[in-house]
Amino acid sequence: MIRSGAWLLSTALVLAVGAVAVLLSLGSPDAVLNDVPAFRPERPAQAGDIVLVEIPTGATAEQIADELFRRGVITSTRQFQTLVGLLGYEDRLVIGTYDFEPGLLTIDVIERIRSGVTSELVVTIPEGLQAAEIFDRIAQATPLTVAQLQTAAADPSIAVGTLAGNRPQGVSLEGYLFPSTYVISRLADGEDVIRQMLQRFDAQFPPALQTELTVSGRDLHTLLIVASIVEREAVLPTERQVIASVFWNRIRVDQRLEADPTVQYALAQDPTSVAVFGAWKSLLTSQDLQIVSPWNTYVTDGLPPTPIASPGLESILATLRPAETTFFFFVARGDGGHLFADTFAEHSDNVDRVRGQ
Repeated sequence: MIRSGAWLLSTALVLAVGAVAVLLSLGSPDAVLNDVPAFRPERPAQAGDIVLVEIPTGATAEQIADELFRRGVITSTRQFQTLVGLLGYEDRLVIGTYDFEPGLLTIDVIERIRSGVTSELVVTIPEGLQAAEIFDRIAQATPLTVAQLQTAAADPSIAVGTLAGNRPQGVSLEGYLFPSTYVISRLADGEDVIRQMLQRFDAQFPPALQTELTVSGRDLHTLLIVASIVEREAVLPTERQVIASVFWNRIRVDQRLEADPTVQYALAQDPTSVAVFGAWKSLLTSQDLQIVSPWNTYVTDGLPPTPIASPGLESILATLRPAETTFFFFVARGDGGHLFADTFAEHSDNVDRVRGQ
């Protein structure tokens, strides 16, 4: 619709009069823009300080102003609220954690909050990491320490109300810390981060998948154990379901899984081994395959007590929906793919073929 010049002029006058009315109700323009209160509950920020302020969900402009004033970021709550009102930002202030350096103008503080320029830290956790590796990554990117994260993860109450809360009693959260990209507040503690990861897992495994799992006759903990092995074994996405079928076939006939990644995980429980070979020793020896550990599926029947890593959603789904095969063996070709076999004789031929390449 085309509006007349008279209408536009009238609208501008109304807005101008409204702005003036707000200013007059609070005092002179100089009083609003240079309003300095008689006292401040906390000391003003000093040169070199970085002040972190958390703006929670549902906070009003008045509450935000009070917190910024209390933390020494602004010198006047009235000035902050007035400018927010004049700019029409009352409902456009973005929640989050912000860092402010001393000496910022109030208008700059407002624009930073309105634009959502938060100080949250972004941490990406790739698929297939052990909990120890996850904690290291988070500690490198945030003020948290590995010890704080370990303590939080070991708290029996941390998983209450999440799917991880239904895992067997006494086992760790290995495998339940979902690999994803996380936005972590600088004010977050270890418990906050662990809960965030457990809740992300729940979001990726909704009721529909839980029902599908129940119908399959398997439980979540077992699914994650197998999925974690699939995650570490599969290189080509197209092979995930086939590799999953091999392990389910072995489980069905009570045959040992004999999966190299479980040996690597067993070795990673020894800090000395980790210091020398890392969390995933690449070249396993015949002696390694004999290490006595509940996670070494070459010497232990059945499943390990926990997953060996955090599987991604694709590996979880591949394990939930495995291919229908008669395979019981596979060997890496050296190009990321595998050769599969029904019998040990066929598997031996495949091994010779790979070694002869």
